Amino acid sequence: MVDPQIETRTFEQLSPATAVSPNALTAVQEPGGPVVKVSIKQLLGRLVQTDTAKETRADLLADLDHDEPAVALVFADPDPAKNGWYRKTGASGAGTWTQFEKLSAFAAAEIGEFIDQASIAAEAAEQAASSAQALTNYRKLIADGVADYPVGSFFSTDELGDLRLYERTAEAPGYLELPDSTAPITRKTLGSVGPGQGAAAVAYIVGLTTEDMLNIQQVCVRRHGAVGDLNLGTGAGTDDTAAIQAAIDAVAAEGGGFVYFERGKAYKVTADIIVKENVRVDLNGATVAGYFNGGNASTFRLRSWSALFGGTVLVRSSGVPGISAPAHCPVTAGCRYGDANSVAAPNADHDPQHFEIFNLTVESDKWVDDGAGKFLGAPGIQIIGGAHYRVENIRVPASAVMYGAVHVDWGYIGTLSTADTAVAQNANKTAYNAGDAWLVPSRHGTIRNIRAGALTAPSTGTDRGSFCVRLSGVHDIIVEDCEAESVTYQAYVHEVGDLGAEFVPAAERHKLARGVRFRNCRVRSTTGQVFELKSYADNVDRAILDGYVAMADPLVECDVIFDGGGGVGPGAGATTPGVRVIQTRGGELRNVELSGFKDGILVDEKVFGTRLARCHVHGNEQDGVRVHHATFPPEDIVVEDVWAYENGQDAAYGDPAVGVHLGTSKRCKIVRGRFGKSGVANDPTQDFGWRIADGAVEATVEMPEVLSYKVGGGDAFIQRSDLILSGRKERRGPGAPFYASGVATAAVTGTTDETAFGPTITVPGGMLGKNGMIEIEVLASSTGAAGNKIVNVYLGATRMHAVVIAAGDGVARASVRIFNRNDEASQVSMLAGSGGWASNGSGVATAAIDTTADADITFKADLDVGTDSVRIEALIVRVEPRP
Repeated sequence: MVDPQIETRTFEQLSPATAVSPNALTAVQEPGGPVVKVSIKQLLGRLVQTDTAKETRADLLADLDHDEPAVALVFADPDPAKNGWYRKTGASGAGTWTQFEKLSAFAAAEIGEFIDQASIAAEAAEQAASSAQALTNYRKLIADGVADYPVGSFFSTDELGDLRLYERTAEAPGYLELPDSTAPITRKTLGSVGPGQGAAAVAYIVGLTTEDMLNIQQVCVRRHGAVGDLNLGTGAGTDDTAAIQAAIDAVAAEGGGFVYFERGKAYKVTADIIVKENVRVDLNGATVAGYFNGGNASTFRLRSWSALFGGTVLVRSSGVPGISAPAHCPVTAGCRYGDANSVAAPNADHDPQHFEIFNLTVESDKWVDDGAGKFLGAPGIQIIGGAHYRVENIRVPASAVMYGAVHVDWGYIGTLSTADTAVAQNANKTAYNAGDAWLVPSRHGTIRNIRAGALTAPSTGTDRGSFCVRLSGVHDIIVEDCEAESVTYQAYVHEVGDLGAEFVPAAERHKLARGVRFRNCRVRSTTGQVFELKSYADNVDRAILDGYVAMADPLVECDVIFDGGGGVGPGAGATTPGVRVIQTRGGELRNVELSGFKDGILVDEKVFGTRLARCHVHGNEQDGVRVHHATFPPEDIVVEDVWAYENGQDAAYGDPAVGVHLGTSKRCKIVRGRFGKSGVANDPTQDFGWRIADGAVEATVEMPEVLSYKVGGGDAFIQRSDLILSGRKERRGPGAPFYASGVATAAVTGTTDETAFGPTITVPGGMLGKNGMIEIEVLASSTGAAGNKIVNVYLGATRMHAVVIAAGDGVARASVRIFNRNDEASQVSMLAGSGGWASNGSGVATAAIDTTADADITFKADLDVGTDSVRIEALIVRVEPRP
């Protein structure tokens, strides 16, 4: 369709008195949402559909004599942010008004001028009726509030929604239809009404022609025959499908406008209601229920520049519906999978843009066998492809069958198969390279304030169970301030879909999985996960194993951020982590609180470069954070500023419970963080602050702070010898920053020669400063004959101390501190005798190691008997920089 005329001047250059075409565009903006184009005539339409209008927000808040969900307009508040549309909550005389749509400064000025002129018109005509009020109440039925209207004449609508001119009489009190208006108002009858007859004068003074007034599209579905007599208990009622669609079609044919329902009624439909371009459907507190027997219908399907808001949308499913998510879904946007959609003949529903879905309650009772003995429900809202959209203030009641609240998925054009074979993907590639088929990511959308009840559909396998918001094949999507009572699979999900970036247009591939943000998203209690991050096209990867040659890496680079929120798991018996990061490259999890899960966070297979920051993990059954996969180890993961305590709730857990567990992994880091419960001598369940397992290759730990640990535990549980000490950090918290090393077992032979064994700890150059300190704690054990066993500790090439283990089998625990003596190249160690440390000849060990360069701490064994062995059981190295 052709867009309405757009004035060449900007609205900032216009004054209220400037002549503007009724079809010119102004802007209306939801708080925090997108700017929507609205013509002046549509803007006036918005004005006249309200229940009341006030100059200021304060005036409106003082007027509570309206029932929920009345709509009001504030148009001249000194604070421009307060101008806009408000919806009433609560009974008449109580409750409050809440803004749901803002008004641009230009639009506010236009409306203010409009209402001022209406007031002048009323005074000039010596009519007691307020023209502005008459227009404001344009949509109210004549039977409403008879006593509220003063004597005079004004426009209103009859029971079918037709515009008529009425006169309020003093005698009845009542209303009389004006003699020249026995039929609905037409151009002719309106033109014959002189400026002395009430609100008709507004058209003359403001400068709108008769045609302009009539072109304000405000159509009630009853005008086209909709009855709204559905009995939701029995399903009996008139099928209003054709009538509702006719109302939408009529408004669409005139270039757009508003279609509204009668408040409090319930309407039955049996096929898709298509909300066409530039049509905004206001349910006005009504309920629309789709009764579908099999097939793929949804109650409402939205196209570009459309909107649906203000009521309840249901599906009552029967027969055998399609198993895809849009089938028997209350609200959808986009071309359904399997519908014809080609380059030569694009589907009318393909890739909708600039649409809005808000202030709705949605529910479906679909429950269909998928053919494999498992069952699937429908989401409340399904978006396929699409761009520049808003989904906000959506309520999904508790349900035992619903698949989820909001599901956003990639769209397509042409024919593409998701089969994981080389044959299928080669056929896709042929169509893609010929320009006949490609994927269309969903993009530039905002999903806000979704509230889901307990969604308890059973989780019976992969992609089964329930979620709150799920994104698949998207970029530049914001999901924020959402909450689910409970889910059984994953409350929030990001994935790139079966085909990933493989068939996204080449110039757009780099955008996939970028700009995606989850903010303040929670689930109150769940048997599933709070969040899963995945950016892996698994079907493409399996096709590669079948011989397919891919055009794009199936593991997509992403910058997805899940920030804030969290959830509570079931506690005892939990089988899933709170958050799982799997098969992804990049991404970040931060400021999330997780409790009552198997592990708080699991970083699983094929994960590269993900960052976990400022997460709060406590009271989980096993570990707070686990970074581990035996076959495809996570790589370059950073766990930063975590707070982990009281993990290890499962008494039967066979391993020591830790705050952060670096299992089989490569080059992963623990940076700072707090471990153990604060304010107590011992954490009740968490054995160690952190763990470096056998498979943790080149792990790094930087300045963690251990507050407490379980009796019999310790700061760290270390099973490797190549832990890296890296990065200069300042002192943080009440204790000195410290680093952990690994452990090593060595059976050393020889009676006189020292043999190097165990880890090498590198203190980075410049870290200590002139007065810094290195503190080493070691627990060593030995077996063998009656001879002594000595473990010597070296800084660079200088032996600083030696731990002596008594003859025979024995154990020794010792501690030593090495200080820089106001010089970065002058060291001294502790006196001998403490904790089993022998002297270094004179009782004081000195060295001249230049610590402005890297300095190594190493260990050498010296055994009296060649068959003896010595083992370092645990080793912690603390470094405290001091200038």
